[in-house]
Amino acid sequence: MLKKKLIKYKIGYYTGANIQHLTPLLLLYSHLGGIFYIYKNTDTYNYLREKYRHLSINIYFSDSISDIKIAIRQNRIRLMIYSDYSELDLVKSIQTFHDCGDKNYSEHPQIVKYDYLFLAGEKIKDKLEQLGILKKLSKWEMTGYPKLDPVMSNKLVGTKKKVFDNGRKTILYAPTLFDESDKDHGQSSLPLWGKKIITSLYEKYNIIIKYHGIIHRKSHNIYEQIDSLILKLDAEENVRLIIDDNIVEYMVQADLVITDISSVAYEWFHFNKPIIFLNPEPGYFKKSEDIFANSLSWQGGDVLENDDDVLQYVEKNLTTDEYSKARNKLLHYTVYKPDGKALDRQIKQVLKLYKKYEKKSYLLFFVTCYLLKRLRRIKYKLMLRHYNKHVKISSPWKKIK
Repeated sequence: MLKKKLIKYKIGYYTGANIQHLTPLLLLYSHLGGIFYIYKNTDTYNYLREKYRHLSINIYFSDSISDIKIAIRQNRIRLMIYSDYSELDLVKSIQTFHDCGDKNYSEHPQIVKYDYLFLAGEKIKDKLEQLGILKKLSKWEMTGYPKLDPVMSNKLVGTKKKVFDNGRKTILYAPTLFDESDKDHGQSSLPLWGKKIITSLYEKYNIIIKYHGIIHRKSHNIYEQIDSLILKLDAEENVRLIIDDNIVEYMVQADLVITDISSVAYEWFHFNKPIIFLNPEPGYFKKSEDIFANSLSWQGGDVLENDDDVLQYVEKNLTTDEYSKARNKLLHYTVYKPDGKALDRQIKQVLKLYKKYEKKSYLLFFVTCYLLKRLRRIKYKLMLRHYNKHVKISSPWKKIK
């Protein structure tokens, strides 16, 4: 049960369908309390109630966004915290971001809609500055990346039972989200590489497959094909599929990570162990030193173009690690002060913002916030029009010279 002093804060947390977005919100909730608001997605609601029952989470669930907004007003919520680009346009808002990767997610002009932003580190600050967005933000703070605090402070205590206990090396395969609607240049390695990872490695290594944000999978797609392949190979003893919002517990158990274009890479860099990248579209995506490239992290490991190379490069990287220096350089550029105190910094700023408005008349506070957010939405639309006209989009936003 939460202590009484923790539930006094009128703080809300709003999350979408992807369970990967839960972790940064749950870290704050475990210290500050408040209410989770979930719109429509019963899978997320049930997952949150089941896995985190020990937190006795206050959850308001509804199929109606209007009902959620009414509930926020009735509960006198003064601050809403988000980890994706939802914005209810009601009260003071903080954007925490759920990753620190190379995709163009964090530098989108939508971030001007929030009252406060927590930036993971120098990389995202530099991108926002070069795009002219940083100076348009209301307020921001570099806090670091709370998800890895337990690793960086050497306080990680595994709450998960070991997936394998057979003496074999363990490979963690963590592809980014596969969107079946992607017609061109999808960033997930899963459809091209997923089955090859299993057939190449299962006889010699343990394989943990951690899908990105998936709870229930549709049938007749790559997920079902992989399920069938594991059964066909009789590989259940050495290949395990994991559904979880937090990959860190499984990283602790891994000797090497295989991924593609995903922030998983930066989370893994903290462990200072080898990583292999799979090119989801060989010949199109390329390793780059450009901070706007979605393959910046590829400097930290070998990049495979041919699926016949999987076993060879796994064995090579488990024997010789050539990229430790590059990984550490990327880590410290991406994550501010990797000292295990990122969550403390976020909590401090949340409470500072909250207490600034805690005693104000709620009606006056609510009306003022609503009007301000209307103005911010206009500002965002004007910025978006500018960027659509003056910014070239390849994978990320990138300024035209």
